[in-house]
Amino acid sequence: MSETGRDAPSIAMVIAADVIGGHEFQARALADDLVRLCRVTIYLNREEHLPVFESAAAEIEIHAGLFLTKGWLGKQVFRGVRRRRRIRRLLEHHDYVIVCGGTVEAGVCTSLALDRPRKSILYLPSFYDRTVKWNKPIGCAYNLLLGWFGIFYKCIITINHIQARLIGGFLHRPTLIVPNLVKILPKSAANYPPRILCIGRLDRQKRIPELLRWLDFAENPFPEIVVIGDGPDKTAVLHLSASLQHIRVNLVGWKSPLEQDDLIGSRDILILNSLIEGEPLVIREAHARGIAVLARNIVGIRGVTKKANRFNDQAELRQALQNLPEIRPVAPPSRARRERLILRAFKSITQAQNSARTSGYIP
Repeated sequence: MSETGRDAPSIAMVIAADVIGGHEFQARALADDLVRLCRVTIYLNREEHLPVFESAAAEIEIHAGLFLTKGWLGKQVFRGVRRRRRIRRLLEHHDYVIVCGGTVEAGVCTSLALDRPRKSILYLPSFYDRTVKWNKPIGCAYNLLLGWFGIFYKCIITINHIQARLIGGFLHRPTLIVPNLVKILPKSAANYPPRILCIGRLDRQKRIPELLRWLDFAENPFPEIVVIGDGPDKTAVLHLSASLQHIRVNLVGWKSPLEQDDLIGSRDILILNSLIEGEPLVIREAHARGIAVLARNIVGIRGVTKKANRFNDQAELRQALQNLPEIRPVAPPSRARRERLILRAFKSITQAQNSARTSGYIP
């Protein structure tokens, strides 16, 4: 990738998020790659996001709460219409705008304000299929409603082929694949007895309380559960932990990757019980550390695990813990391949003829 010049395209990256999670770190990684190809300005929705982005070789502006506030889809539409002029004046001088959101709803406010599909791109890790959470008629209707918002984007950037096909099917826009960046991590040392690890945000999506109840059985060979993370379900996890009979829970809060190096042992096992996932970076990192993984058999998990390492219910999880399958990591894309895909995505975004496409994905 070459260094940018004054005649390079100008791209705005809008971090439409209220929390700091894996997608925000991946947005930072994407920004680091794009600055070699174009001029990048990063617009943050929260001052708390600054530590993630402040060392990036890009201009940074903070506009607290401008691009996203908590609330359902209708609230995002209302705020997008109300703040349309302000957001448009802020972003209209850029050639392209990449809206980085963890859900379709997160990008609604910005996309409505721009109302220019030729310059708007959505960076979306996964599509949250509401039929998983709600009953099918309501979930299908809501999915169709979300699909309508695809018309505001030139294309969608996502993280793997599974999500590309899923998102392309719902939003009916071209999809470009930029794999997650997986950092090189040291192999974990055998300095702890075998334990179960739960790593991630403590919210309904991760289903940590349900997982703890499933793990509370006399034959569990892993009596200690280490929970690394924080979030709105923290209180529920603490209350439940006090009532468990066969396991003890150690809630250590959120830890940086460097802090996790000293906390994770080679005989530990990572378990994910998520309701939805795009492509869990925590699984890639566990494989890099050389530790075993068991994960709920959902769409986003299948691209990063083998079948033997997935479970569908409590019975399958308990059986797997007593007859632990071998570590069978799925290798992530190489850094060189990721750079090639970013270059391909950049060329696709900047080519005028691409704006005429309405479906399909670019592998």
